[in-house]
Amino acid sequence: MTHSHTTVPSASFLLAIAGSALVTATALGQVANDGCAAAQSLAGYGVTAYSTVGATTDGVAGPACLFFSVSQIYNDVWYCWTASESNIVSIDLCGSTFDTKLAVYADCTPCADPSTIIACSDDSCALHSKVVFLAEIGHSYTVRVGSYATAVTGAGNITIAAGALGDFTNPANGHRYLAFAGTTWTSSEAFAVAAGAHLVTIDDQAENDWVQANF
Repeated sequence: MTHSHTTVPSASFLLAIAGSALVTATALGQVANDGCAAAQSLAGYGVTAYSTVGATTDGVAGPACLFFSVSQIYNDVWYCWTASESNIVSIDLCGSTFDTKLAVYADCTPCADPSTIIACSDDSCALHSKVVFLAEIGHSYTVRVGSYATAVTGAGNITIAAGALGDFTNPANGHRYLAFAGTTWTSSEAFAVAAGAHLVTIDDQAENDWVQANF
């Protein structure tokens, strides 16, 4: 049966769904967005330089961030990011100078409730963090950036981007196909359903040839 929204599993999975700013410091030497209530506003896609040097640990540990027996994010800085479109979004700290940890909360108010964490990452690109989640246009999400260990701070870039590895529309059937990094079939299908889609079902040779050629 053909569906208007489709996706396909592999090392990555396919789903079909129809400015840089430097961190500033206060006169006391603390990072300006050290506290959740002082979160720096971000919007849309782009790269933002950040530093946790001088930051304190303000957020509460949450079970969603439990990695290697540690659920806390230390020496954290805070952002309130607003989505410019409804899409699957990736936020990464790859290339940072220290062992990072990253969490995204469902809202900016209240901004540090651990029960609202929708994505959390410890080591995704070497010792650095990357999360992928579903974002809704106009909605704001808290982004918490910190370290895995208590005495560790550093700097790097926050990269916020559309999460698709590939995005093509098949002119033969009008379906839009997006590829995303996946793990198991079950988790990939759950992710696709949350996005209003399904893993791809190939209905004929022509569709198979098109998918192979484009992805």
